[in-house]
Amino acid sequence: MRSLSKVFEKIEALKYDSGGVKAEVKKLVILEGYVRNNIDGIISYKERIGVSIPNPPPGLEYRNMGTMERNINIFVKRMKGGMSWSEAGGSNLSKIIAL
Repeated sequence: MRSLSKVFEKIEALKYDSGGVKAEVKKLVILEGYVRNNIDGIISYKERIGVSIPNPPPGLEYRNMGTMERNINIFVKRMKGGMSWSEAGGSNLSKIIAL
């Protein structure tokens, strides 16, 4: 929950920064409600109770989990254009993304 306190502080600051524009403040109130109602699914995996990540094998290190959206976007753009990859090409691309 520690990391979400900054989110709520930022939302509150944005309410003031919007100059009191009713429509903007309303959007921020809705956003704040969404975050508060979904805290259990939003908190970082590092802060979740009962979640433990095993130590990496020797010679490897874990980095941040990151997000999938950026990587998926590459696939989406290709598929929306009616193109696709061969099985070998898709495998090679997934290896590049993993690196």
